[in-house]
Amino acid sequence: MSMKDYALALKNAVIRLRNEGVKEVPLDGLVSFLDDMLKEPPEERANVTLERYRAELQHWVEQNKAVEAFNIEMFRSVLATGQSALKNAMLINGGAGVALLAFIGHVWEKALTPASVRGLTWSLVLFMAGVLASAMAAGTTYLSQAFYANDWARTADAIKYFTIFLVGMSYVAFAIGGYEAYSAFRAHLGN
Repeated sequence: MSMKDYALALKNAVIRLRNEGVKEVPLDGLVSFLDDMLKEPPEERANVTLERYRAELQHWVEQNKAVEAFNIEMFRSVLATGQSALKNAMLINGGAGVALLAFIGHVWEKALTPASVRGLTWSLVLFMAGVLASAMAAGTTYLSQAFYANDWARTADAIKYFTIFLVGMSYVAFAIGGYEAYSAFRAHLGN
């Protein structure tokens, strides 16, 4: 506010008082009023307030940038961990299936008991089911990300949980298949 604006404000205040019937103004009150106006002009007060708001806004922006960077890194970490679990599920089931097929090929000419054959067959089926479940999980991972990208969060969440279920089932298939193979080996060695 310029000095002209202060003078105009003072004149308007005096005119308003005169119109209200005030005949005289105590000089001490007028001096106090002018001192208050000269101490901190409104434009300086506005500049200080503006600078404070700018600093607060900058702090808020930096804080949100840090939160966003943290969220991005957590997302990358979750993706990397999920991909690792998916690859491991496929690897252990596929490796177990191949090893079991090699073993069956080696002992094929030898006499196997029906219990051994049944156990080895069942474990091979479980290992292949584990590979299938982990392969399906790879596909549903893609679908989940596609739905997230298109802002279909509820559908994406449902697919995400189904993917987690598939990977879990792949590990369960490996565990049961491994136990069945162990039981078949014991039955074969028992003969």
